[in-house]
Amino acid sequence: MSQKPHTESEQHEEAGLSTYPDPPWRLCGTGLIRLCALPTEQVRALVPARLSIVPLRPGYTLGVLYAGRYQAASTLRYSELIVAPAMVRHGLRWGAWISHIYVDDERSAMGGRSIWGLPKQLACFEWNNDETAVTVFQHRHGLCRLETQAAGLGARLPLLAPAFGARDGMPLWFYGRGSARLAQARLAVEVADRAPFARLGFASGRGVCIEELKLSVRAPR
Repeated sequence: MSQKPHTESEQHEEAGLSTYPDPPWRLCGTGLIRLCALPTEQVRALVPARLSIVPLRPGYTLGVLYAGRYQAASTLRYSELIVAPAMVRHGLRWGAWISHIYVDDERSAMGGRSIWGLPKQLACFEWNNDETAVTVFQHRHGLCRLETQAAGLGARLPLLAPAFGARDGMPLWFYGRGSARLAQARLAVEVADRAPFARLGFASGRGVCIEELKLSVRAPR
């Protein structure tokens, strides 16, 4: 992946934007998602000891790689890359453990860290015109690229997206609720060797294209 001469994320950082809205946050837009079976032993080091890894099958858990773009009608307009190497539970609550997350808006980064305990970092996103491909850069170097063919308009389905952040070593559970049009498609995934999540082994395969996303993300519990 090529170098980026000057990233949008650096422009946000230089602007000193430091305020963020209160939850819930409304996310409206599109996305690409890749679900993979990842070896439990490979992801264990990224999961806090207080959280139990939920198996997908013996020796494996469910990993999620997601890129989204939130536009008009959203609380904030920004792009996001989420790396969730495992499904976990804490007591009776379960969800995706988010180990890495990147956004291109300083307010989203600060709000994510302060409200949900998510390790948001700034990055730059380059989407193609029909939002079927995105390349994510950080510090002018490529992190990853996701690409698919136009999948057509899928059926509108309800969504419930539970997840965990953490603050001071304590899990923070939250969820997003809403709906979207979902269509299956083959998703090409390229992760740069220098990416912090490269060793997880996210590979190309079946994925989901998300259109007309409407999701409300509540404060953590």
